[in-house]
Amino acid sequence: MKKYIIVVIYLISFNIISQVNLQPDEEYVEGRLIKTLEIENVEVTTSLRSVQRSDGKYYTFDIAVINKSALKKVMKVNSFKAFITQLGKKKNKREELEILSNKEYQIKKKKRGNFRTILAAMGAGANAQDAGRKTSTTNTNVNSSTYGTSNTSADINAYNAYGLSTGSATVDATTNSYSNTNTNASSTTNSYDGAAAYAARQNEERKLNEMMEKQKAAKSKWNDMYLKSETLEAMESVSGLLNLKFKKGDLVDLIIYIGNIEFIFEWNPEDSEF
Repeated sequence: MKKYIIVVIYLISFNIISQVNLQPDEEYVEGRLIKTLEIENVEVTTSLRSVQRSDGKYYTFDIAVINKSALKKVMKVNSFKAFITQLGKKKNKREELEILSNKEYQIKKKKRGNFRTILAAMGAGANAQDAGRKTSTTNTNVNSSTYGTSNTSADINAYNAYGLSTGSATVDATTNSYSNTNTNASSTTNSYDGAAAYAARQNEERKLNEMMEKQKAAKSKWNDMYLKSETLEAMESVSGLLNLKFKKGDLVDLIIYIGNIEFIFEWNPEDSEF
């Protein structure tokens, strides 16, 4: 009995040690580094796609899992672990990284999509209103000039105190006149073309609807792409991306659990494709 227990303990210990020391196979596919581990007929592949800044900053991994065994395997994404290590001269610093679940990922994408829709709707409304407005300016200049000449001739007789004529004279007078009038006038008229505004609004609504349809299609694509918890039957596989919240460091350890099997991948952020 004691020998049996010793043998069992030895086998368990050997299995644990072999898993801990197991190094993934590495290969480059079109310049992209791929790491693969196979334990107990379960194959897990990881690749560091990018250190990206969309909706935050993350280490984004592509992950594929194939169940080659005859047994059912359960994969729970919330059981995964990730750590970042900063290498120091005297001591290394190791911190845990938060892994986004599919639900958290979708919420962030939805918030960003809603914000873009609001901005697009505001821009569409402004464009439609501006399309119906028309402005016209009229400038008027009036310039008139008037010239005139008048001649006056008068006979003048002079008399003394006794009523006797002392002489007479003729006086001629010429008068010239000139007037100039210059008037400037400007008027601005604003009008609203309802038909043009309606046509523009219809066009903007069409573009907005097209954008929202594209967002719906993209959302279904996000659901398909992001890794979710799965139960894998024999010979089934699953793949998707996984986001780890960014912290600066030199090494990223991604630990994936399929059932009770632990798959450990060590990545250098510099190995990312983008």
